[in-house]
Amino acid sequence: MLLADAGDKNSVLISGELAGKYAFVETGLNGVDAPLSSATNQNTYLLSVGLNDNKFAIQCDKRFIGAVLGQTAGSNFSYAGQGTPSLSVNLQPKSAQSATKGLSNYKDVLIEGVTSRLYPPTTGTDNTTTYSAINGARGAYAAFSFQVNPNISQNDFSKYGRVAYAMFGTSNLYDYIDTIVYVRGINTNVVLQLPIRVIQASQS
Repeated sequence: MLLADAGDKNSVLISGELAGKYAFVETGLNGVDAPLSSATNQNTYLLSVGLNDNKFAIQCDKRFIGAVLGQTAGSNFSYAGQGTPSLSVNLQPKSAQSATKGLSNYKDVLIEGVTSRLYPPTTGTDNTTTYSAINGARGAYAAFSFQVNPNISQNDFSKYGRVAYAMFGTSNLYDYIDTIVYVRGINTNVVLQLPIRVIQASQS
């Protein structure tokens, strides 16, 4: 019901699904003055100076997010030729966690960061920016998803979110809670705020 109502299924993560959709975050040097994407520039400006994130901390509210599913070290993002990239992502539950400093109810879950191998082809048109948000030297990427805390009660949805709401313009009603997930690169310390909406079919 949710997937049918949502329309854009690319924005929907299914709780606990290892082979489904996932969030994808990249780091690197972006902008008009950024050094061009290449293996050489990646090494010069990122790898050799310790600015490549081999791990990311996923910081989430444990009241709503039960588990983080992170990519494994065998994941890969590279140029496959014929104008298309090769992206291989495998997810698994991550258990290493600690309390997030300065954020009540939050936990840090460490996941692997994998170095991007998406370099422009040596000949022909460079269309790698069609598949990457970074237009300069690319660093690491992180792919991840979530498992919703199974202990969220109906009272929690009433207290922290909204219940019996027709959010997609159909007659179907949903309960939801909005929360923010922070994605922090361990080496670069860059932080992305990612809004997440936890949705269930209305229980009211």
